[in-house]
Amino acid sequence: MDKSCKFEGSDLGNMDDSLSKFTSHVKDWNRPVYGFIGTRKRQLMKLLGNIQKAMDQSTSRRLINLKMEVRNELESVLNHEELLWRQKARYNWLQFGDRNTSFFHSRTLQRRKANRIMALCISSGEWSADQLVFSDEAAICWCPQGVAEK
Repeated sequence: MDKSCKFEGSDLGNMDDSLSKFTSHVKDWNRPVYGFIGTRKRQLMKLLGNIQKAMDQSTSRRLINLKMEVRNELESVLNHEELLWRQKARYNWLQFGDRNTSFFHSRTLQRRKANRIMALCISSGEWSADQLVFSDEAAICWCPQGVAEK
């Protein structure tokens, strides 16, 4: 299988080199477009707090417009942050989801334990936890003719 790949007109060699170059380009693109979302969110929240303090002192049309601009930008950053976390969660699920057998195994054991019949109300109205009583009651319930023949 040919692992050679072209990226922006140049031969990069194999798939590992291509992936490495692509990752580098994406990181370079990410900085100016998104920057550090958490840092930007904190900056905007601090700025919004300062604007609110200034508006408590005196209200002006300029402060109201600035507050609206900052709120809109903060909303955009929060939407990007939510998208980022959704993508990370999806990536983790795709990467580890099928391997998470210990989680599913424990859930199955939990469900099995919860669904286990520990005691049975027998025909006399009493509760019994004895396995022999269980089998006798089942025989009476499901095949009454078979019990009579014994």
